[in-house]
Amino acid sequence: MRRLLAVIAAAVVGIPVFLGFAAGMAGVAWIFLFGDDPWPWWSSAVIFVPAGMVALAAAVSLYRTIMTWRAPPRAG
Repeated sequence: MRRLLAVIAAAVVGIPVFLGFAAGMAGVAWIFLFGDDPWPWWSSAVIFVPAGMVALAAAVSLYRTIMTWRAPPRAG
């Protein structure tokens, strides 16, 4: 049950982290790298690869944190 909770929580956190970081990278790419000129074909890699790495790191970190939680001691 804890593993299912950890996987769902990692997905719930990982997706918004990916979208937010990708949006930030797109903004930085627009302002500092490419501007209004036609973007090269590899520009999506500049945006999505770092966003994927950050989202994966956040999801794995949350998964490992949840999996290390201990159950509270039972009374009685």
